Amino acid sequence: MKELAPDAAERRLEELIHQTAELRRQRGLPAVGRRLFHLQLDTTNLCNLQCKECSVHLIRDVVHPRVMTRATLGIVADQVFPYAGDVNFAALAEPWMSPVLEEAIAIARAAGVPFLQMISNALLLTERRARKLIAVQFDRLSVSTDAATPETYRRVRGAHFARVIRNLERLRDLKVQLGARKPVLKFNFVMLRTNLHEMPAMVDLAHELGAEMIDFRLPFLLARQGMDGELPTRAPELMDEMILKTRARMAARGLAIEQLPETNAERRARGYRTPGVQARPGPRADATPHCDAPWGFLVIGPTGDVHPCCSPYMLAAPALGNLTRRTFAQILTGPRYEQLRRSLVAGAFGAECARCKATDFLDVYELDPAHYVATGPRLPITGVEEDRRTRAPGP
Repeated sequence: MKELAPDAAERRLEELIHQTAELRRQRGLPAVGRRLFHLQLDTTNLCNLQCKECSVHLIRDVVHPRVMTRATLGIVADQVFPYAGDVNFAALAEPWMSPVLEEAIAIARAAGVPFLQMISNALLLTERRARKLIAVQFDRLSVSTDAATPETYRRVRGAHFARVIRNLERLRDLKVQLGARKPVLKFNFVMLRTNLHEMPAMVDLAHELGAEMIDFRLPFLLARQGMDGELPTRAPELMDEMILKTRARMAARGLAIEQLPETNAERRARGYRTPGVQARPGPRADATPHCDAPWGFLVIGPTGDVHPCCSPYMLAAPALGNLTRRTFAQILTGPRYEQLRRSLVAGAFGAECARCKATDFLDVYELDPAHYVATGPRLPITGVEEDRRTRAPGP
């Protein structure tokens, strides 16, 4: 298949939009019109921390420091924002390290993108920046801490917890002072063996700082980083105890659970066990794809590179296109993107897909169905023991 000329690519993109709308309809998802993409936009790839559980370490040797130029930002605004249902200003970086972040936020809001969010460590959230987020009615600020005490924060993230708390207290107080609900504050907490005991305390801290939700998330890629000992399943009794206590504390505090795993006991009661594995899952009976990222997800890096998902392996692979050399329509309808879609419908994973978090979730649990909809056996991980737990294959 050859690359289409710009006009033909625009027509093909319209067809793709209709196909994606039908895919969403079949899955019972709401119609979104043309704004069908979840866009992760990195206007820089720099970060001020090196958190030990961060999977970016796996590709750090191929990540060269970059900051998005205003010219590239203009291309994203003109060609991509009209198709974005939401923009997350972070994929593998700390967004406040970018000198054009505030401009990008203002442009996205002016372009009518319905939902704006970012994931940050909040160490660089100054009063001026907090006021700007409130002024543009930025929708959600997700703060990653993975700890509720200075000691654990320093051990996991290597930074000063007091600064994070001070910055978030100021944001909370400014919202009260200005009568603002946004940005909604959410906390992210990656569950590790060494921080499980702080999960209930995280709920109390989040409530004190005015958060409305918490995402307690299982880690992935730890085995590939030689950190098997940090898997929460290495302490199953403690893990179950903390999950139950956290559930109760969340209900008492009135916070929404964005994500909280089941206990190991609950999983066993629902029939989870170690399945046989095969090298390549076959086509799904209903002809829907094993992964829907190439139909509704985008990652755009600071140089304009376009990737179909946020898997570190896919981000380390050559981009499927660059916005400074091809139009957005040409990239989305180009040979490589089209081949990726065909292969996922057929169940024929390429090298990057076969190594993505879909297999690494065998470190702990089965895949998050919000991102990966395959059923049945998973791909094997070379050198990983066979006692990884996942859902039993369907009939």
